Amino acid sequence: MQAQHERVEATLTTLDAAVPAWAATAGADERDTLVATLADHRAVLLEHLDDEEATLLPLAAEHMTEKEWASLGDHLVANTPKLTLLTLFGLVLEDANPAERATLLSALPAPVRDIWHVIGRPRYARHISRVRAV
Repeated sequence: MQAQHERVEATLTTLDAAVPAWAATAGADERDTLVATLADHRAVLLEHLDDEEATLLPLAAEHMTEKEWASLGDHLVANTPKLTLLTLFGLVLEDANPAERATLLSALPAPVRDIWHVIGRPRYARHISRVRAV
């Protein structure tokens, strides 16, 4: 897992250089470099996430208490900018089936659910539309 984290970090570092280079010129060479770098990052990230799901999550289920697992989510919420949390929540809801979506939304406190509907959902829709060039 640590070696995979290092490879993910390396591809992110490469992206940190490739994105501004492409944005500055929008040239074909910079575009091709960016696309190749994104493909590399995707491959490394998917390998890591698949391994986490297959290996780490079963170990966590076996060796962590519910309270310890919940503390990871609490840490994420406390250390992530709120607008980023809205984007992440949108991504989760997008991949959830209708029952999962209903469960996730019903678990939110009413004020947070209202914030999602009024601010988060429209913001996420605009963001994902720009990302996907829809």
